[in-house]
Amino acid sequence: MLFCPGVYKGTILDSIKNLDAMFLQIIYMEPFPTQEIKNLLNKKNIILVENNSTAQLGQLLAEKTGIFIEDKNKILRYDGRPFLCDELNKEIKKRIK
Repeated sequence: MLFCPGVYKGTILDSIKNLDAMFLQIIYMEPFPTQEIKNLLNKKNIILVENNSTAQLGQLLAEKTGIFIEDKNKILRYDGRPFLCDELNKEIKKRIK
């Protein structure tokens, strides 16, 4: 399961081709879709991909749903550059083993 705010949807979809993964993008933060998110993410291996250094959506997810994402499952980029498919694919593969 990938959880990716602020990352281009096409990049994520290309990155997870041929992987046992699905993509979830939260479009709005308020009102936060708490129950829907809980139902989708229940007992799943969650990988958070964000273009910031503090994983703000991960913090919001924990606050609203009680679902915590371990640091080892966070792919963060905060140098102002976008994610590239091949590098993101490599990082995702490391985390879904």
